[in-house]
Amino acid sequence: MSARSEDLLGHSSGALMEAAARTIAGLYRPVLQPMGLTHPQYLVLLALDLDHPQSCAQLSDTLHLTSATMSPLLKRLEALGYVNRDRSATSERELEISLTTSGRDLLPLLWDIGEDVQRTMTMEPAAHDELQTLLHDVLTSATPTDRGA
Repeated sequence: MSARSEDLLGHSSGALMEAAARTIAGLYRPVLQPMGLTHPQYLVLLALDLDHPQSCAQLSDTLHLTSATMSPLLKRLEALGYVNRDRSATSERELEISLTTSGRDLLPLLWDIGEDVQRTMTMEPAAHDELQTLLHDVLTSATPTDRGA
């Protein structure tokens, strides 16, 4: 490995964040898999608990996922009976996503799973809060802005 690549890889926040994200998703996998859920699907259900119905675009923005990623997630959640995907009354081009009764009934279990995973991570509360702030800062600074206007 060249010294330049070694330096970039060793100091690359992207490599560390990717590894951390995989590790955290791996903590959820064994408890979500028996329910047929993936970590991104789990996040969609939690996001819908905040406000529903939501448009696919709103969910994509909330979870920082592309619509190409969101569409198969929502189709699978609909097939599992946890969400409904309906055309918006105001715009036929827009889908409104809402929790079904089964999806709402699943939320307490999902909350418990999230709290269990939080406990598994032996991070001090102050360090956790600092990490959350830093991650929000990364998302804000790394997200492209509209420079054409």
